[in-house]
Amino acid sequence: MSNKKIVSVSDSRRKALKTLAAGAGAFAGMSTLPGLVGYAQSASSEPIRIGFQVHRTGIGAAYGRWYNRTTQAAAKMINASGGINGRPVEIVAEDDGTDPKRGAEVVEKFATQHKCDIAFGTLFSHVVIGSAPRAGELKLPYFVVSEGHHVASGMLNRYTLQPGITDVKSQVQAMAPYVASNLGKKVTMIYPDFAFGHDHRDYFTAAIEKQGGKVIQKIAIPPTESSFTKYFPKIPRDTDVIYHVMVGPAILTFVKELGEFYGPNKPQIFGFIDSLEAVDMASPGLEFLDGTYFWEANPRYAQANQSSHDKAFRAAVGVDNNGASVSDSKDVSTYSHMFGCWETLYTIKAGMEETTTEQELLDKIAELNADDDIDGFIVQLPVPKHIDDNKVILAIDPRKDVDGFCPENVGNLSLGLPTFISATPNGIMELFRRYNIETEGKHCVVLGRSNIVGTPMAVLMSRNTNPGNATVTIAHSRTKNLKELCASADILIVAIGKTEFVTADMVKEGAVVIDVGQTRVPDSSKKSGFRNVGDVDFENVKDKCSYITYVTGGVGPMTRASLLQNTLKAHQRR
Repeated sequence: MSNKKIVSVSDSRRKALKTLAAGAGAFAGMSTLPGLVGYAQSASSEPIRIGFQVHRTGIGAAYGRWYNRTTQAAAKMINASGGINGRPVEIVAEDDGTDPKRGAEVVEKFATQHKCDIAFGTLFSHVVIGSAPRAGELKLPYFVVSEGHHVASGMLNRYTLQPGITDVKSQVQAMAPYVASNLGKKVTMIYPDFAFGHDHRDYFTAAIEKQGGKVIQKIAIPPTESSFTKYFPKIPRDTDVIYHVMVGPAILTFVKELGEFYGPNKPQIFGFIDSLEAVDMASPGLEFLDGTYFWEANPRYAQANQSSHDKAFRAAVGVDNNGASVSDSKDVSTYSHMFGCWETLYTIKAGMEETTTEQELLDKIAELNADDDIDGFIVQLPVPKHIDDNKVILAIDPRKDVDGFCPENVGNLSLGLPTFISATPNGIMELFRRYNIETEGKHCVVLGRSNIVGTPMAVLMSRNTNPGNATVTIAHSRTKNLKELCASADILIVAIGKTEFVTADMVKEGAVVIDVGQTRVPDSSKKSGFRNVGDVDFENVKDKCSYITYVTGGVGPMTRASLLQNTLKAHQRR
C-alpha cells in the first residue's frame, strides 16, 4: 500500500486509513493516486493562469503595491472557496514599470511565455492604451482596473474589458452639479497630461457647462514633473474653484507648492482622491488642504454605516479603519481604487462560471449520449446556479451515468440490483473492505443527506452485505442533540460541508471516522496560498479514533478510482 500523504496515528490500533493502491479491476496498479481536490471540481485540475500586469515601479508604484496585495488576497479567497469551476487560480505577476511600451511587452509575455488564459491589471490609462493593441493582436482577454472612459466605452478593442471600477465620465457627471452649486462656477483645471487627465478635462468641461459653469483655464502637467511652481501663475485671478487630479509620487510637492503660492487666500479646492491615495493625511505641509473637497468612490476611512462587506474586505487585505496597513499605520493604502482588483477578479470568476448556458450543457450531454465511442461520462456537480441540476441529471443516459446519479441507477441501488454505485460512497465501502473494518451490527451515523454522498452511503451501510448490515442514522443540520448522536456512533461518516465541524467531544472512543469534506482555506505558508481542511477537526479527533481518513489522500483518491471502476463496468456491459 502507498503511504503517500499518510502518517500513523499510533503504532497500535490507532491507524489512519490509507489510500488504496493495490487490487483488481479499476484499482489495480494505482500506487500514486493524487488526492482529490474536490469532488465537485472541474474535470481539469490545471490552474487558471491570470497574468497580472502590475505597476511595481514608475509613477504608479504606490498603486501597484496595493493592487498586488489586494489581488493576492482575492486569489486566496477564491481558491479557498473552490477556485473557478473547481480550478485554482494562479496569479502570474509582471512589472510594467507604469510604462506603455513595457506594458505591451508584459502582455506579450503573458500570452507567449507564461501561457496565461487571461491578462489582468493595470490602473494608469496611458499604460492601458499602450498595452491593449497587443492584447487584441494576441486575442488575449485583457481586463483592466482603470477609470479611463476609453476603456469603458469600448474604444480600444473587443479583447480589452473594464468590468468593475467606475469610469471618469460617469464620475465627473456625478460631481459637476455639486461643484457648481456649492463651490463656484469659474473653474481652473490642473491635470496630468495623459489619457486619464484628458478624460477629466473633456468630460468635466462639458458637465460643468450644463450646470451654468465654465472651465476658464486648463493646465496640463507632464506625468514626470517634479516641481510645479511655474504652472501656478497660469491660474486666473477670478478662479472660483481649482479642480485637480494630479497623481504620482510628486503629489505632496504639488500640494505644498500650491499652498505656498496661495497662502491663506486660496480659491476653493476640489480634487479626486486619486491625488492623495497612499498619502498619510498627517504629513507635514498638508495643512493647506484643510477645508478642501475630495471625491472618493470607496472611502478610505471606515464609515459610520460600514457594511459587513467592507469589514471583510479590510480584514482580508490587512487594512485598518483609517485605510492604512494593520501592521504599519504610516503605510496608507490606495483604498479607493484597489478594490477594483478584487471586484474584477470576482467578475472574471462569475463570468467564467456563467458562460455555459443550460441549453448548451444539455446539448453537450445529448452529444455524449449518442457517441458510441464514449462508455461513460460525468457532469461535475454542483452546476452554476443558473442551471437546473435535476434537468442535467435526468438528461444523462443511465447506461453512461458512471456517477450513479440518474433515477434508474439510484433506484437499482436502493433495491440492491446491479448498478453504478455513487463514486464516493463506493470508495468508502472499499476502504472498509480492504481494512477489514467490522460494520455488522455497528451504529453508523452519516452526517449529511446529499444525494451525492449522504443518502447513498446510508443505503449501502444498511444493506445485507459485507461491509454493511449496520444500523444507520442520517443526521443533518436540523437534527436535535447532534453532538450526543455523533458521540454514540461506532462509525461516523461526515459529509456536511462545514470546516472542522466535528470536534473531539462529538467522537466516541475507538470510533471509525470518515471525513468526506474538503474546503480550501487561506494559508500563506503554502505555495498555493491555501490548504485543504476537512469537516473533522483532525488534529484533536485523531487520538480518539481506531481509524480516521486524511484530507487530502483519504476518500478523494478512492472517489477517482471508483469512477474508473464504473467506467470499466460501463464498457463491459456494452
